[in-house]
Amino acid sequence: MKNPNHLSALGGLIALICILTSCGERSRRLNETQPIDVPLSHLSFNIHFPIDQLEAGVNDIMKKTLVDDVIPTNNNGDKLFLKVVKKGDLKLSLRDGQAHASLPLSVEVALKKKMMGITFSNQDSPISFTGHIETISTASLDESWDFSLHCQDMTLIWDQEPSFNLFGINIDLTQTMEKALAQNEEKILSQLCSSVNESIDFKKAMNKIWLDIQNPIRIAHNPKLLWLYSRPKALNAELLPMENDTLSVHVEYKSTVHITTTNEVTWPIEELPQRGSTISDRSAIMAYLEAKMPFTFVEDILKEQYLGKTFEYEQYHATEKILL
Repeated sequence: MKNPNHLSALGGLIALICILTSCGERSRRLNETQPIDVPLSHLSFNIHFPIDQLEAGVNDIMKKTLVDDVIPTNNNGDKLFLKVVKKGDLKLSLRDGQAHASLPLSVEVALKKKMMGITFSNQDSPISFTGHIETISTASLDESWDFSLHCQDMTLIWDQEPSFNLFGINIDLTQTMEKALAQNEEKILSQLCSSVNESIDFKKAMNKIWLDIQNPIRIAHNPKLLWLYSRPKALNAELLPMENDTLSVHVEYKSTVHITTTNEVTWPIEELPQRGSTISDRSAIMAYLEAKMPFTFVEDILKEQYLGKTFEYEQYHATEKILL
């Protein structure tokens, strides 16, 4: 009765011998033909930044004191001493494709005011008022991979009206305070948004991905070492609509992919290019491999696998001693 394992082994041996005996002629023909133009491989994926992680990063970075200023209130030497301090953590939410931020504040105010020839001042014991600011922000990703959040339309909401009694005189600071804060709006928004931008170092993350993906990856160890290389050609990205309390970026990577027997890169490491536009927002992978292996590499494998081994088929016995 025929042994299926022997039949399979003998058939494989015959096929390999046929290949080897014709390699000389095939090598000559291949040398006379043009190299095959291997298409670029394509990988696209999404990177997500949950809003709670952004909040934590911003609150770790943002300075406590946002404003510390002295503002003249008239031409008579009256002054307003204004200090705006972050009272609690920033809260972020995503609605209608925009980022909404809310930041609780403590506003310390002191006056230096001249009335009836007498100068009054509470600079040594300023009055504190609490409230919070709300702002709407839009996000962008520039060609240099720098992420930016653009804050706009700051609204101040007081917990109580900013007024106090000074030496029996009731002083309403609502208009004065709002005017002073409006003058410092750009400073406050700049610190708020710069903290968000600093917490998302997207360029650093993409540069690490770009460099790491160019390192060779060992894909086989036995019977011989094989290495996979990716030589990048393009890296594109687009911000996705903000939803589900998550900021997302769609990334597309294009490269040539190679399999070789050495882990020595024969081309220079590419620097992170400028960001290009993506062609879709779907995650996908298409791989086209170019494999280059010396004939001696294949020959060594065949010798290790078959040289000196005996194959049986019915009444026939064969021992491989030489591989051509």
